[in-house]
Amino acid sequence: MIDRVFRVSCLAAIVATGASSAFAADPLAPPPPPPIAEMRTSITDWSGPYVGVAAGVASLHSLYLPSVGNDPELGGDTVTLSGLVGYNLQYENIVFGVEADFTWANLEARNRLDEVDLEIPYIATARARLGYALDNTLVYATAGLGVLEGKMTLTAFNQTDKKTQYGYVVGAGIETRVWDSLNLRLEYIYGDFGKKTYSFTPGDVNADLSSLHLVRAGLVYTFDADG
Repeated sequence: MIDRVFRVSCLAAIVATGASSAFAADPLAPPPPPPIAEMRTSITDWSGPYVGVAAGVASLHSLYLPSVGNDPELGGDTVTLSGLVGYNLQYENIVFGVEADFTWANLEARNRLDEVDLEIPYIATARARLGYALDNTLVYATAGLGVLEGKMTLTAFNQTDKKTQYGYVVGAGIETRVWDSLNLRLEYIYGDFGKKTYSFTPGDVNADLSSLHLVRAGLVYTFDADG
C-alpha cells in the first residue's frame, strides 16, 4: 500500500514538472504594435465654379500735392457691396483658384481745408487664390490686379477730372461650408493703386492711392464641378 502511494506521488510530480516546463517554453505573445496614424485629408470638396455676394467697409487715407493748407490728406470710409465669380481646383488639402469681383464703393475721400474731394465709385479685381482646406473650412491667401475710377473735384473752382487707376491687391480670408454648397466668407483686401495726376485750370494735383483697405463678409454658392 505504501509502495503504491509512493508511485502515485512520483507520477503526479513528474506530470506537474512537465506541465510547468511546457508553460515555461511557451511565453506570452508580445502585444500588437499600435496603429499607424494616417494624415487626414479634407472631406469637403471645394473644387468647381462659384458665385457670391459680399458686403463690407472700404477705407482710403491718401495724400495729394500741391496742397493749399497744411494738411494734404484725403480720408474717407464707406459701405461696399460686391459681386464675385471664381473657380477652384483641389488636390488633397491644397486648393488653387482664380476669382474676379466688382465692388460698388461710392467711396468719398475729402479734405475740407482745401475743399478737395476724391470719389471712387467702383473697384474691380482679378486675383489668384491659394488655400488649405481643413474639412469644411478653407483658409487662403490671394493676390492679383485691380482697377478703379477716381473722380477728383476742386470745390472752390467747381472743376472735376476723372482718371482710371491700375494697381495690385493682396489679401487673405477664411471660408466655411455652412450648408450643402453654401459658404460663409470673411476677407481682407489691401490695394495699392499708385499715383495719378488730375488736371485743373489752377494746376495739376497728384493723388497717391497707395493705401486702400477693404474688409467684407459674404455668401458664396459653389456648383458641382462634375455637374
